[in-house]
Amino acid sequence: MARTRRIEHFLCEHLDLTATAEELKTFRTYWKNGLSIYEIAKKMKRKPEEIIFFVIDQAALDKIEARTGGIWGTKQEKKG
Repeated sequence: MARTRRIEHFLCEHLDLTATAEELKTFRTYWKNGLSIYEIAKKMKRKPEEIIFFVIDQAALDKIEARTGGIWGTKQEKKG
């Protein structure tokens, strides 16, 4: 017998979890260049929480690789 559930909350409804092909390409470039999720979010005009989903999605599809520094990045962007 199937159990029914009463849905009371949709997770992450406050986030934009969609992406264009161009956004994915841009994300992968920033990731490869060592930017942190915060730097990527700022450049892409996204929330850091949304960038986490980019990381999860693209890693699961083998589009990005693990890197030293993980989500914190491998280098700080130069200011100025």
